Amino acid sequence: MDVVDKDQIKSDVKKGSGSTSTKIVAPIQGPTLLLESSFIIAFLDTTDSNHKSAKSLIGFVQPHNCRFHIPLLVSAEVISKLIHKGNTVSGAIKKYDKFVSTLPGGLLAGLAPNLQDIVDRYKKYNRIQLKDLQSNDFIIVTEGIVSGSMILTCDFGMYQKAKNY
Repeated sequence: MDVVDKDQIKSDVKKGSGSTSTKIVAPIQGPTLLLESSFIIAFLDTTDSNHKSAKSLIGFVQPHNCRFHIPLLVSAEVISKLIHKGNTVSGAIKKYDKFVSTLPGGLLAGLAPNLQDIVDRYKKYNRIQLKDLQSNDFIIVTEGIVSGSMILTCDFGMYQKAKNY
């Protein structure tokens, strides 16, 4: 049986304004991970070839207090794809909401860039591979870059174009 060392406990307690108090510190925030729609669909669809990998990755990052970044366009794409896979509108929304509510760590809902933001991004990234992405993918990837998020995708083409950013 462990013996409690009261002197050690006292030395470990931080002292503030003349009184002994315990300072509660927020857990260290892990990296911000932008979840792209192909990754979320792979996680949700048990028949997807990347399903096990997506589930495993979420399990792996769970203890690291990551913040999950899901841009508005990704949310719209996921709900649309769930509907096209046979879910009702309300069923797709419930499935998506359940997924989001069970993510470990924090959630960053993402920005809704206006037209000027998008134009500015095209001007800034027009000389690199990102300009070859489809419009929605370009906006999603550049949102990840602007926010400093790591992008998790199962879309190999997107990965190839965005892996260096």
